[in-house]
Amino acid sequence: MIYCHGWPSSRREAALVPAGDLRIIAFDRPGYGLSDPAPPGATWEHLARDVGALASHLGLARFPIVGVSGGGPVAAACAHFMPDRIAALALVCAVPPPGFADGGGLGLLMRLGRAPALGRPALWVARRLIASDAWADRIVFGTLLEGRDGVVMTADRRALLLAAMREGLCRGTEGAMADARRYGHPWGFRLEDIAVPTTIWQGDADPLIPWQTSRAFSAIPRARLRLEVGEGHYSLAIGRAQMILSALFAQAGSRLD
Repeated sequence: MIYCHGWPSSRREAALVPAGDLRIIAFDRPGYGLSDPAPPGATWEHLARDVGALASHLGLARFPIVGVSGGGPVAAACAHFMPDRIAALALVCAVPPPGFADGGGLGLLMRLGRAPALGRPALWVARRLIASDAWADRIVFGTLLEGRDGVVMTADRRALLLAAMREGLCRGTEGAMADARRYGHPWGFRLEDIAVPTTIWQGDADPLIPWQTSRAFSAIPRARLRLEVGEGHYSLAIGRAQMILSALFAQAGSRLD
């Protein structure tokens, strides 16, 4: 299975997922962690082709893919541009296309992506805060750790996620800024054209990705929505990971080589 990390994060985020006997392949998107920045103007299609090249290098003909939060758009792009290779798609509390997120932090992310003059300094400040031992935990999580999220995100898990974010931003903010630009502009493909079996996972208590945004992905013809009552952002993606992955592989079924 290929795992697409959130924003701003890195391949190390996958350490939060209880893999069991599964082989989880996580990678740094361009500009994050160990990956070089993408060429100017790189689109979600370019990133999807990168995933295809990675899979070919590893000898994977067909594979399921999961996109968590900010990794949702690239996972959806893989399903669109490589339908013959994606056995099943899971979108977990995924960032929706522009136009479906006008308020809150998600709306701010979209606006910053459309205004680099504001986005770059904002990300620079965020990078400094995430790197701070004194401030990172309270700045990144703060009031997000209420309800089920607060139960799931123990101190150890918060430390793992912060380490993943620091790794993602270790060489600068170009990867995060490039993703923000792609989030805030038309994606370059239609969700209606995705023909891969898809499950949309969303918590109705998610403070970062409001559950109403999941309606954007209902345009995918073969998608089914799993709206989990009482689940937040982290409690769904991490606390219910085994359920999500079991469903993903069941959906892939005989489509795997």
